[in-house]
Amino acid sequence: MNREYSRRLKLILGIAVLVVAAGCVSSSEGRRMQQSIEALDARFTELNQSTMTDRQTLQDLIPTAQAAIQRLRTSLEEAQSILRRSNTDVGSRLDQYTSEVQGLRGQIEQLDFRLNQLQEQLTLFMEDIDIRLRRR
Repeated sequence: MNREYSRRLKLILGIAVLVVAAGCVSSSEGRRMQQSIEALDARFTELNQSTMTDRQTLQDLIPTAQAAIQRLRTSLEEAQSILRRSNTDVGSRLDQYTSEVQGLRGQIEQLDFRLNQLQEQLTLFMEDIDIRLRRR
């Protein structure tokens, strides 16, 4: 409350000084001051109009920006959904391929074992033929 009173008192004193000082200004200084005030007033009006135009432009852009944001959110949600499904598919395929590789390894081991057996049999057969041919 005291602070408000102090501000009001300063404002009243400032106005009083201006009123007294206004009487001490020459007419040419008064005209220059008036021209400056008018120039400042014109500039203020121009800035105010520019601000209003900018504000209206921004207001017009807000719905477009909100729609774009909503489209981006929707696209992001769709991409995340696709990614989750894709990750699930990749995991499923990886399990399938792992199982297939294990099956193929088993088949290779069986074929390798069978090949070794056949090689041993062939070696024995060839030795047997060599022995039989030498006897003749």
